[in-house]
Amino acid sequence: MNATKRSPAPYAVIGIFTGLLLALVILVAAENDPSWVLGESTLADLGVSGVEFTADLFMYGSIIAGILVFVFGVGKAYVEDGCSRASGIMAALTGIFLILIGYFTADLGNGNVNETVTWLFFIFMALAVILSVFGDWAEGKRINAVIASVLIVVIIGVAVGKPVGYIEIASVACFVLWMFSEGAKMAVDVKAAGSNPETA
Repeated sequence: MNATKRSPAPYAVIGIFTGLLLALVILVAAENDPSWVLGESTLADLGVSGVEFTADLFMYGSIIAGILVFVFGVGKAYVEDGCSRASGIMAALTGIFLILIGYFTADLGNGNVNETVTWLFFIFMALAVILSVFGDWAEGKRINAVIASVLIVVIIGVAVGKPVGYIEIASVACFVLWMFSEGAKMAVDVKAAGSNPETA
């Protein structure tokens, strides 16, 4: 007797939409602050920008995107197994710290809280991507495993000799691509399940 398969459909949509939203928030926020310089300025600088629109967009955008990343991670952990499930848990934690980045801006106190949650955001982001490599490979999702592996190599390569601001942007860009990749994988799983009623 087959158990009812948990549908990844809503999480596929959330993953793809959230990747797009996060990219747009950062691009639009940075574009509207002439003092923000790619590779030199950090993401935290957007949250304390002298341009009110940029600061507000980054703050609220980070909180909203963080909530969606959390939901995506919980959904990924719910519909997948093994290392993929662990990857979802790490993604959910990434979302929590993205929310905190928007809430605890760099001008709060001496900035240590923002720095701490930012570090935790990137650490759990990395863990989510790394674990997905093992999970996707074990499940036969070789293309997704390769994509995640390439993104990890890119981040490592960028981290060598580059300023923190550049590493942050490159890491977030890779995370956005990973969200697209995992969302697309879930969408394919939905289509496959629909064409194979025996698995439903």
